[in-house]
Formats: sequence, C-alpha cells, structure tokens
Amino acid sequence: METSVTAIIEKLDSDELERQLSGLDDARALISQFARRSVELLLSSSSPYVIAEKLFAMGPSVIGDLEKQLDGDDAQPEARTYAALVLLKLGSRKGVSQLFRSLKDGVGPIGMIAESLGLAQVPGAGEAISDALKDGALSKEPYTVVTLVCALRRLGATVPDEVLRQLDESAPQLRKLV
Repeated sequence: METSVTAIIEKLDSDELERQLSGLDDARALISQFARRSVELLLSSSSPYVIAEKLFAMGPSVIGDLEKQLDGDDAQPEARTYAALVLLKLGSRKGVSQLFRSLKDGVGPIGMIAESLGLAQVPGAGEAISDALKDGALSKEPYTVVTLVCALRRLGATVPDEVLRQLDESAPQLRKLV
C-alpha cells in the first residue's frame, strides 16, 4: 500500500461515503503495517523494554502480530517475555505460558512478570511465583523477592515460610514491608 497519510486524511474528510469507506480501509491497512513492523522491532531490539512500552501504548492493534510472534522461535527469550507482558496488559492470555517459563528460567523483568500475573489474577500464577521464589536464585535480589511476595499476596496465595525467613536474614528492613 503506497497511499500517503495525506491522501487517507483527504478521503476521510470527504463528503462522499464511498471515499470515506475507502479512507477507512486505507487507514486500517496502514495501521496494520505499522503494528507488524513495530512488533518486528521488539523482537530484534537490544532494548526490548523501551519498545514494549511503546507497543503497549499502540493498544489492541498490536495484539494479533504479538500473538503470531509468540508461536515462532525467531525471537530471543527476553523479547518473547516482553511480547507476552504487552499481550497480558492488553487483555490477551496467549503469552501466559511464556511468562511462566520466564519466571522459572529467570528471564526478563521477574518482578514485573509476577506483578502483572498477580494483577491479572492468572490461574496458576501463585504456584509459578512461589516456585520461582523457592528456587533460591532470587535470594540475592531482595527487592525482587518483596515484589514476588506482594504478587503472591495479591493472588491470595501462601508465601513460603523459607522465603520469609531468608528475607528476615538478608533484608530485615524490607521484610517489614511484606
């Protein structure tokens, strides 16, 4: 589609229904191209967090392309994680298994993943977050541990006693927050 934005706007501003409908078709096609290219950028970017934030702002127009990309193996795990986070925040559950995998493997922004799963009340999220906490890999990151504990509490899930004990020992000032 080689229609310019100015030409699309002229069609939309027309008094003729046929031209308006044509303008809407052209606008939809252009938005679809932008969404596809933007999702491709997320998957190839060295800064997926920043790109993911901008994709989220694009709204539902990126959902279809993000869901398609999760089915492929082209992207790095961190980029796939950000794609799954954007999908979840836009209301799609398609990337939940990717988020569970990311929690397990420690890929991406673990605190943001747990918080997003908790806010969305995703079934199985409590177990996945609890497993990530029990794994012990996060024990060196007390702020992340606190975020995961808060996500568990949001879900109404039980916080493992050993996690709270470790937090008491490693960061008593943070333990008071949870």
